[in-house]
Amino acid sequence: MIKRYFSTIVVATMHRLFNARAGSANNKIKLTIRTAYGFRNIDSLISMLVSFCSSVQQRFPNH
Repeated sequence: MIKRYFSTIVVATMHRLFNARAGSANNKIKLTIRTAYGFRNIDSLISMLVSFCSSVQQRFPNH
């Protein structure tokens, strides 16, 4: 398997291309979907995904 993909592995390491960020984002989305189980509409799920996956810090009143 390594012989088969050796040139691809070398190029990926030279250019520092890794799929860890994509895997992390995918994991975060799957976790959010599990957390949102039971929501009545898709808009609530989308809002939750945007909230959890954005880098914007939310400020809540009285906290």
